[in-house]
Amino acid sequence: MTLISWSVMGGISMLLFGVIAASGIRMLIESKVDYSKAKNLILTSIVLIIGISGAHISFGTVEMKGMALATVVAILVSLTFKLLDMFSLMNDSAEEPVKQDCAH
Repeated sequence: MTLISWSVMGGISMLLFGVIAASGIRMLIESKVDYSKAKNLILTSIVLIIGISGAHISFGTVEMKGMALATVVAILVSLTFKLLDMFSLMNDSAEEPVKQDCAH
């Protein structure tokens, strides 16, 4: 016998995970993450989708899902981006395009 109904627990769970997500978004905004860079947008999107989608992966008897899986994937994707940056294989330049003066 449970003292709290399933619908109340569902509502509390939604509130809890909503607050966690909102806190994460606030932290990204306060840190001034530059979403004009594709790698930041891709990394954030991957983490959010994996974290809330119910994706899971199993290695024998070990199963990872939810935010644990999203964290591991975020680390792997970040390391991949770092390696691509080190070998100059990223096409994510921070430089502004040079504007030409068309005065005649």
